[in-house]
Amino acid sequence: MPQYEALFIVTPSFDEGGVAEVSEAVKELVEANDGQVLFVDLWGRRRLAYPVQGHGDGYYVLMVFNGESELLDRINNHFRITEPIIRHLVVTFEGDLDKLIAKQQETVAQASRRDSQEARKEPEPLPDVVSEDENNKESEE
Repeated sequence: MPQYEALFIVTPSFDEGGVAEVSEAVKELVEANDGQVLFVDLWGRRRLAYPVQGHGDGYYVLMVFNGESELLDRINNHFRITEPIIRHLVVTFEGDLDKLIAKQQETVAQASRRDSQEARKEPEPLPDVVSEDENNKESEE
């Protein structure tokens, strides 16, 4: 079965939970049509290069899946009629899926290391604050 990648942008009025629901609906559509989702990457909220339907930013979702060619018509139709999806693109996947998965795992590992380091880090002490009255007394002397 040929592999495809779909990149779609969800309206910024949704939160991340809503974006997950939209991507889950796409995943269910692929699986209902005898396809298989191989990879899903939620890129998060990003600024668009130009306004789309009045929105300056949106939530990007990348999905790699395999399926028959009839699935492409159904998934493109789903993207067109689903209101929260403001842009989409489905193309044949020609990349290396193993590299894509490894890169995502490395990014997740780096984020978890950074979070654990920040959790162990002690807060910086506040600087000594001198009131204006004390500053005036020091300058007079």
